[in-house]
Amino acid sequence: MQAGFARLIYLAFMAKPVYLYYRLLHGVLSIFCWYLYQLRARRKKIVAESSQERRPSTSIVCATLGKARSLKSSIQTWAANGPNAIIVVTCPASFETVSVDLDTLMLPCLRVLRSSEANKRIQLSVGFAACNTEYIVIADDDTAWSPAVLRSLTEPLVANEKLGAVFPEVKYRPNGPIPTLWEEFASIRLFGDCIAIRASVLIDGGIFCASGTTAVYRAAILQDERFLDKFQNVFYGGSRVNAGDDQALTAWLCKMDWDVSVVEDRAPHGCHVTTTPRSDWRHVYQLIRWSRSDWLTYIEAVLVDGKIIRCVFTVIISATS
Repeated sequence: MQAGFARLIYLAFMAKPVYLYYRLLHGVLSIFCWYLYQLRARRKKIVAESSQERRPSTSIVCATLGKARSLKSSIQTWAANGPNAIIVVTCPASFETVSVDLDTLMLPCLRVLRSSEANKRIQLSVGFAACNTEYIVIADDDTAWSPAVLRSLTEPLVANEKLGAVFPEVKYRPNGPIPTLWEEFASIRLFGDCIAIRASVLIDGGIFCASGTTAVYRAAILQDERFLDKFQNVFYGGSRVNAGDDQALTAWLCKMDWDVSVVEDRAPHGCHVTTTPRSDWRHVYQLIRWSRSDWLTYIEAVLVDGKIIRCVFTVIISATS
């Protein structure tokens, strides 16, 4: 038994560089195709000095079950960016615990709400309805920001009315001084996603998938009744889908002809966003849920909506990743 487990660990470490090179191949292919077809990137360069006369109003919505150890520290990094409101939505079982815990932060902009059930899509929808700002940020409860993240992400939306969402390139931070095997896998996945995003934007203007860790949207998009009805009523095997909010949002943006932009970490003001992955075997279960949501959204986007077909490379990279 122990020998079999040791062999599994050995094979996992051996597979790591193979997977890394596979994802790097997408990046190399993007450069080749970009020069071959001379396609223009849809991503625009952000001017270092902002010309904004006013600061756009922004709310941050976070769905949590109250189990994230880093929730309080994450909220403190968000508050340092100066949002108008931070809305944390939790389930009935965790509402009292989360409320008492977050009251110690004593932030005037912080509100804790309760949804009808423990479902991320339902919780986010409750948060969207409570917002009265121009832009809404969706942030995971384990995500930390640098002080200029909110400014860096909202500037493109103010400058370009065709943009529906803007998100950063996310990096990971380990739970301890030495990363675990599962954290290494998570870091590879995030790195591969950054390559895939750049590749798809450069080649055909598509977006691999908007970040579920942190992303800014126009409030009108997230508060659209048509979107909310579709977002909350996706079922699989007779049960309401819980995960895959980022895939569903990306598909909706594509369907409604909104552009999406990516802000790099080296943006003029600095846009450093980090997340803490699961450090044990439960990371595999999380990947399975993500993959299921990926394919549910992907199949509908290709076969039903059809608009994603115009981004051929994005379709291929989505199907093979």
